[in-house]
Amino acid sequence: MKSDPLRSAQSGRLCFRDFMLGFTFPVWTLTVCLSEGVQTSSEGRPQVVGSLQPIVATLGDDVILLCHVEPPLSVENMTVTWWKYDPGDPESEYKYVHRYHNNQDVEDMKLSAYVGRTTLFTDGLKHGNVSLKITNLKLSDQGIYRCLILQLWSSAVIKLNVEPNSVQMTTETPLDDRDLQLADPNNETNVRAGRSHLGALIVVVVWVLLVLGGGVGGYLLKHKKQQELLKYDDAPNKPLPV
Repeated sequence: MKSDPLRSAQSGRLCFRDFMLGFTFPVWTLTVCLSEGVQTSSEGRPQVVGSLQPIVATLGDDVILLCHVEPPLSVENMTVTWWKYDPGDPESEYKYVHRYHNNQDVEDMKLSAYVGRTTLFTDGLKHGNVSLKITNLKLSDQGIYRCLILQLWSSAVIKLNVEPNSVQMTTETPLDDRDLQLADPNNETNVRAGRSHLGALIVVVVWVLLVLGGGVGGYLLKHKKQQELLKYDDAPNKPLPV
């Protein structure tokens, strides 16, 4: 008895489809379970946490980029690396701002712009404090920083803004009298009132000028008519001027 080639081909395709479905579903299920397990374990382990708000500092001052491990955990025996990516500086792709490794700071592969200007709080490492201090700020220091702890496989991003002419007001620094005058709402009211009076004065002056101009014009017109009448008296044959 001869077998039908078409039926054999269809049967082969069905077997292959059933095999793929039977193989793919367990793999997909295993992948989902593993991903959920990884997510659960990552949520339970310590994380690097940085400042959510941009840090604003003044040119030439020192600044601290606040960053810590939550919950608190000693990172003295871990590797802490601070990075700053600058699209205009190719070295920033592989060089770092600051690195702590083997219980000491590492100067190799450090960005030259930050040499001698960055420090970690070594006493705070045992409590998970990985904040970075940058001294003598430059405008080029502005940008996005990332703190990475390799052993935790966790990092945090912090934004730093450097203002060249920032004026910081504190309770110890009283406001200047000129600043108080500018900020005084009563002073602003007086300015508005002065402007209103000036506008009214301008309107009055313009009205007076118009009245005077009309009077002078009328006088000149009347005088011209009188001159024409006198000329008519001297020459009676001429038609009466209109």
